[in-house]
Amino acid sequence: MEMLSNLKEPIITGGNFTAVQGDFHTHSTYDGRRGIDLLTNSIAPGAFHNSSERYDPPKCHPSTRVAVLEHIMSWILDLQKIRFFMWLYGPAGAGKSATAQSIAELCHEANLLAASFFFSRTAVGRNDESRLIPILVYQLCLSMPAIRTYVQDTIEQDPMVLSRSLEAQIHSRGSTTSRVVE
Repeated sequence: MEMLSNLKEPIITGGNFTAVQGDFHTHSTYDGRRGIDLLTNSIAPGAFHNSSERYDPPKCHPSTRVAVLEHIMSWILDLQKIRFFMWLYGPAGAGKSATAQSIAELCHEANLLAASFFFSRTAVGRNDESRLIPILVYQLCLSMPAIRTYVQDTIEQDPMVLSRSLEAQIHSRGSTTSRVVE
């Protein structure tokens, strides 16, 4: 520390910077931006199930599609499920978006919603896949705080990871992301 005490205007460039205050760590990339900031700059806030951009979103009217909603919710709650993805399909105007919105709201109310993304052909940021992974990862960091440091470290190790293909983003690992999150 004495070595730097005589410097009037120290300049430190390159690498990462970590400031520690008690139990709180702040990480920054080489250009001073934190990984979580890079992540939030890459999301499409209008894609959230409860975004003000989507207000008043289509949802199932009360007492309609009850069997469909119950079927989907029972699948969500089934811890022994064989398939981990459910595909909701039908012709335009059949109510897929309304059903998905209702399910997102039910899951949110039951504290089961980890993440969601509502696409739109006409809404900027919601009409291409480039915002999908960042917004899902952002929401996962909120719903599972234990992964936030790993996500942040991964982005800081490669700040351009969010500009890569969907497959590359999904498979990206920083040196710290291979650890098991408990």
